[in-house]
Amino acid sequence: MRAKLALVFLILLWTIGCSTTEHDEFSSDDEIVTVLDSLETLSTYSDSALTLIEQLETDPYVGSNEELHLRTLLVKAYIISSKNNFNDALKILDHALDLSEDVEDISLVIRTYTLIGTAESRLSNFEKALESYFKGLETAESSDHIPLQKAILHNIGMTYFKLGDYDNALKFGKKSIALVSLTGEDLEIGTTLNSIGNSYKKLNERDSAIYYYKLALEEFEKQGSQYALASIESNIGLYLAENKESEEAETYFLSALERMRSIGPNPNFQTVLTAYSGLLINTGRAQQALELLLEAEEMAVSSGSKAAQLNVYLKMAEAYKAIGQINTAYEYLDEAYDLNDSIYDDYLATAAKESEAKFEAEKKEQALVLKQVKLSQQKRYIWAGSIILFFMVMLAGMLTYIISRQRKLNAIVNKQRSELEKKAKKLEQKNEELNNLNTMKNKLFSVISHDIRTPIHSIRSTIELLKIQEKDETLEPELIEELEHSVTVSTDMIQKLLQWSKVQLKGFSAKPQLVNLFEMTNEALDPLENHADRKSIILNNWIDSDVFCYTDRDVIRVIIYNLTQNAIKFSHEGDTIEVSAKKEGNRVIISIEDNGVGMDPSTYKKLKSGGEFVTNYGTKNEKGAGLGLMLCREFIHMVSGSIDFESEQGKGTTFFINVPAYKSSSLTEAEEATKEISAE
Repeated sequence: MRAKLALVFLILLWTIGCSTTEHDEFSSDDEIVTVLDSLETLSTYSDSALTLIEQLETDPYVGSNEELHLRTLLVKAYIISSKNNFNDALKILDHALDLSEDVEDISLVIRTYTLIGTAESRLSNFEKALESYFKGLETAESSDHIPLQKAILHNIGMTYFKLGDYDNALKFGKKSIALVSLTGEDLEIGTTLNSIGNSYKKLNERDSAIYYYKLALEEFEKQGSQYALASIESNIGLYLAENKESEEAETYFLSALERMRSIGPNPNFQTVLTAYSGLLINTGRAQQALELLLEAEEMAVSSGSKAAQLNVYLKMAEAYKAIGQINTAYEYLDEAYDLNDSIYDDYLATAAKESEAKFEAEKKEQALVLKQVKLSQQKRYIWAGSIILFFMVMLAGMLTYIISRQRKLNAIVNKQRSELEKKAKKLEQKNEELNNLNTMKNKLFSVISHDIRTPIHSIRSTIELLKIQEKDETLEPELIEELEHSVTVSTDMIQKLLQWSKVQLKGFSAKPQLVNLFEMTNEALDPLENHADRKSIILNNWIDSDVFCYTDRDVIRVIIYNLTQNAIKFSHEGDTIEVSAKKEGNRVIISIEDNGVGMDPSTYKKLKSGGEFVTNYGTKNEKGAGLGLMLCREFIHMVSGSIDFESEQGKGTTFFINVPAYKSSSLTEAEEATKEISAE
């Protein structure tokens, strides 16, 4: 509170000072640094702080001092980040990074990299965040700046945790903890210990997770942070409950609730109530759980968080079901479904809006480039004309030379104009490609919105029937089979969508290696055996054990999996699907042949063009979104391969996958691998 009052007083003094003189300016480094440090400690008065920062930016003294200018930019970026305007903060930090090259204070350089990493992380650009953090760490290590090294190591560990790389999260988290012994007490140590516990939890190492959680509790006990203590106690309780250690878990939940009630309303209170209620339901105390959930429901509704309300409604449905109030349970479950649909609709709307904004930004950037190209062309014409006029006026006696010079200049200008016209044409083509991508995006969202919701609503209906049926056990296997089928369809479609999105967002890079096609094809066909058995379809892998190719193993496995899955979809019961391969020169041709329904001329033409989604029902009314073949085409281009097919309606379809054979340098390795397979 004192810090807040001090900042208000400081801002008032600055405002009064500016109003008493016509050109009042700061005149000392210490004075300005004091103001900046005070501004950075508070976000409550961020609007007032931002106004003062903008006034500081225009101060001539600050503008003439690179170090003060950099400090001002960093505080401004920090305040803007506190408002969640991370893109705006990054623009400021880019300017700050340029200034940091010429300052002597290394800590300012390290802080610049750290703030950039934090902004990129909050925007989910984790790879860029790590790149910036590691640059800051390198600078901190070269200058032996231990406190900032420790802080950056903590941030790197947290970023790896968000990426799901828990081994690296542990590695850098522990490095951060190791530096505490060199710097003394640290307010961040509890947070770091908690994040290490979370990593061990993700790795299913129960004892290590609990050990670090308890170390974090000890640190927060020293600091007296009741909110942090309650959060970690709830975390431990939830983890123990998941491991069926109900009695010890309840001890931590009760302690967390007591702390939360002492703090009063806060964002984590509802989370603790919901987590504890799950334990009560599982231990036969559903009525007691309902009392906590009613309290949690009130908090979730008042917070306006749909995700929080969804979690509470799902738990309330469980509780009412446990006490036998099926109708009430169904009402809350229905509310949860509606909320889930609403959250999904919000996600689609946001994704579409972001995509449209990105498209418009790229169009504006292209228009700016075209404008610059035209302006550059005009300047060249003016320059050439000026030279011609100068020589005509001043060197009339050298008319022959001037004409020759003029011709040369015209040739240069024409060549440049031709090049600029080519660039303009390329930009127009790029604009057309962006329009096509936008059209594909709209079509994709339309397909996904319909085809994912259909199996989800089917799952909901099946679950409702399971709850409604009382003693009719003959229906249960059919309902469970239908539920399993709907879940499989949804999971498969979401997996394909995620793989396709990763390629589109340039988040995938191929890693060629020597691949034994026989082994890899068995890996691709194995998950499809159950699917084929349902239709009594036989899958044959006729590839010889000595056939190798040089490509990305995961990419080709995904392609064979998807094309074989399609073959199963369009095959009749009792059919056979055969996978074979042959080497032709420095290429390997993989064939996937079925004798199913084949393609009608219209479908064949659409798939050959590759310009749109094609969705058809299978022989058992299997429905897909048309993502499988599109994903295969995206992947095959990344491994220097191609896909082709032949099909005849009523007789079946054969797909051909063309990939590079192994390199000559890999011949010995291929021969050794063949011997090992033969020996087995």
